[in-house]
Amino acid sequence: MNNLISTEAIQSTKTYIELGKINKNHPGLNNKMQQQMLLKRSSREAITHQMILWRNNLPLEPTLSKNQSLILQELIEAEKDAKSE
Repeated sequence: MNNLISTEAIQSTKTYIELGKINKNHPGLNNKMQQQMLLKRSSREAITHQMILWRNNLPLEPTLSKNQSLILQELIEAEKDAKSE
């Protein structure tokens, strides 16, 4: 896939940033591992595949995790905003 979503695009999403925040009441319970999983190539490929489906007006497949879906929605909204400008 030559249009693979970059790690920078994922790292700039609100979902990714929120996962990295530490809860002061439970400092051991953070989602740093989830952040790293989102950056893996297989995760980026899955998100990219869904973006391609969306761009081609095809139905999205229910194969993404919750966090991947949230990131996909953010990327879709950002693309819609960029087109409307």
